[in-house]
Amino acid sequence: MDDREYHRGSHIASMVTAAAAIIAALFFAILVLWLVMAQQTTKLYEADNVVCASQPFAITCFERKAR
Repeated sequence: MDDREYHRGSHIASMVTAAAAIIAALFFAILVLWLVMAQQTTKLYEADNVVCASQPFAITCFERKAR
């Protein structure tokens, strides 16, 4: 095995690693921007005496009791 072939493989591995790191960083940046820019609106749903509050990452439901 020639010394140049060994270094060529090493360069290819480092380029693949760098490309994977760039893709992961872009994905993380887009995720953070999406979380920061998302509107935190709450929508209420009511059916069969159950009220649900729907938010971007959670749905909370509770039973509505008559007064």
